[in-house]
Amino acid sequence: MTLSNPDPDDADGLCTVIIAVLQKNRRELKPQGLDNLAIGFAVYEVDEIYGHLDRNFFATHKSCARSAAFINLREVTGRFRLPPGNYIIVPSTFEPGEEGEYMLRMFTNVTIDSE
Repeated sequence: MTLSNPDPDDADGLCTVIIAVLQKNRRELKPQGLDNLAIGFAVYEVDEIYGHLDRNFFATHKSCARSAAFINLREVTGRFRLPPGNYIIVPSTFEPGEEGEYMLRMFTNVTIDSE
């Protein structure tokens, strides 16, 4: 996502963004004994919007924001104040190798660009 315009009333020149990651279709798997996965997300600032991020990217870049915890709820949400720039949101499960479908939502007071 690209945050271009700070919040109109923000003296610090920051952008407020609310990020939510929701697990999809987990209720349908409950009869099979599968519960919600422990999910969370991290936000990384980047110079450009990349396609695929390799292991080297994560080894050399620190997240600038992240969900408070990995938890097995349907939705994990965080509110952040970030400077204008390009960001990548990386949803993930707590345990390596776990897979699931998710929906990513972002809310702001101003217009943003996202891909």
